[in-house]
Amino acid sequence: MNEASRRAKLLIVNDNPDDLEAVIDMLGHDYSVIASKESDKGLVMARRVPRPDLIILSVNHHIDAGFNLCCALKAERDTATIPIIFLLDSSDPELQIRALQSGAIDSISKPYRPEIIQLKLANHITLRQRLLQQEAKVTHKQKELQLTQDITLKLIAELAEASSQGHNGHLLRVEAYMRLLLEELLRDPYYANQLNPTMVDQMIKSAALHDIGKAMISDAILHKQGVLSQDEFNEVKRHPEYGRYLLSHAVDALGENSFLRHAEELAYNHHERWDGSGYPAGLKGDEIPFSGRLMAIIDVYDALIAIRPYKRPFSHREAVMIIRSGSGTHFDPDLVQAFIAVSEEFRLAALNYADHDDEREALTRD
Repeated sequence: MNEASRRAKLLIVNDNPDDLEAVIDMLGHDYSVIASKESDKGLVMARRVPRPDLIILSVNHHIDAGFNLCCALKAERDTATIPIIFLLDSSDPELQIRALQSGAIDSISKPYRPEIIQLKLANHITLRQRLLQQEAKVTHKQKELQLTQDITLKLIAELAEASSQGHNGHLLRVEAYMRLLLEELLRDPYYANQLNPTMVDQMIKSAALHDIGKAMISDAILHKQGVLSQDEFNEVKRHPEYGRYLLSHAVDALGENSFLRHAEELAYNHHERWDGSGYPAGLKGDEIPFSGRLMAIIDVYDALIAIRPYKRPFSHREAVMIIRSGSGTHFDPDLVQAFIAVSEEFRLAALNYADHDDEREALTRD
């Protein structure tokens, strides 16, 4: 018996005490064996961690019970991949067909030959262990890819923020705001049906890239202390277009399902307004991508509570009042309601990642 099989855990369910004892005697020296005479108890034992590497079911007195247990095991996510072998009382083809139909990977009929049972168990367990190893390798590669994507997003966002002399707190705040809004929306069945975990994760991580287009605007304009001229203001208003330009090339290279697709949407649409008076495309209502509508609220809130060369930080209450007043004109009314529901959590996130003492003072002023 190879070492991999010696460590394998078997669950045996057999309603015939004599047969159960005989199978345990046959396999107990080479495997870690747990056993039950009852199907219900066998199901409970199969769920326990560490789960069995293989399950042996026998059809004796209660024929349907064994097949029903097999179906139940295959219906549950945690036990569905465990291979099941039936030990059958006879070589009746109908029993063999029922065993396979219920989800078993193999069956062995009486009279049992111990060497056949041993070989079949060893082969099926070895195959399962190889599959688990392959799954582990795939999972590891997926985690490596996800880490690479996360680092790429972080580096791009930090470079863009540094080019406009921003602060890392801003990046942390907008990511936290996006998480709070999405978590609140997921409590609504409508949004829960529209969103999937990948979309949610990508929108949260992409939030920090919404102003990446400012990297293409002159430092003299971005860092100007006084009032911008009309031409300078018009140039600043082009940053959504610049952001889409920068990110669209990456999306084209990586494909439509790229992890940067949401970042491109956020960058281009976060200055659109619900009533159509925004820029750069003048989109209205649901024409504005969902991520852009979310980012519009997030961007305005953070701009209000942050220090700028031309303004003091607004208090949290003032920021909430301004966003509330923009419901149906500047912002999607449904998203404003979600924002109001988590507005106190917004304040706490802003406090936690504030860049200046004056901002902290304003956030605690109410």
